[in-house]
Amino acid sequence: MELSHCKKDSQSVVNLVLEGRSFIQLLLDELRRDELVRDLDPRRVERSKQCISNYVGLTKNHVVIFKTIHTNGSRRTHYQSVKLLDLDIAKGMDDLKIRDKVRLALAGDLELDCSCEDFSYRYRYQATQLDYSLVPEDRPSFVTNPNFDKGTFCKHMINVIRVLPANQMEIVSDYIKRFGNK
Repeated sequence: MELSHCKKDSQSVVNLVLEGRSFIQLLLDELRRDELVRDLDPRRVERSKQCISNYVGLTKNHVVIFKTIHTNGSRRTHYQSVKLLDLDIAKGMDDLKIRDKVRLALAGDLELDCSCEDFSYRYRYQATQLDYSLVPEDRPSFVTNPNFDKGTFCKHMINVIRVLPANQMEIVSDYIKRFGNK
């Protein structure tokens, strides 16, 4: 459901977000959740549990930044970006609390990116084709993911998607600092 169709009746949008469905399900609705989640590589999901993702901040362009560290001994660090495409629409819903505006934006249309090589060479082209890539890629991944059967996210992004709802209040705090109480 796109927020732009519901601007006049923001309370019904809030009700949809606050109903019994899981937040992760709502978060991925715009990303064709069924296809993306169904196609996750189980080994990659398991490896994502070896990562720690920390919220870094919210940019003026509505991009939520995370920093993910491997705990498997390598201690490599990668950055993930989640652009909240519907935040402008949510900001215009004056009858909502800021917490609900952020929640709606998190449940809305998103674009994703990760600085790791796996996302760059295996998933970014596929993400571009499925319209969820923050950084478009026009070169197919014929070598690393020729049949698009390696899932849809790297392990870092899987972990960020998992922890994103838990960081909602920090995002709200940064929203207030950046955009004020509107």
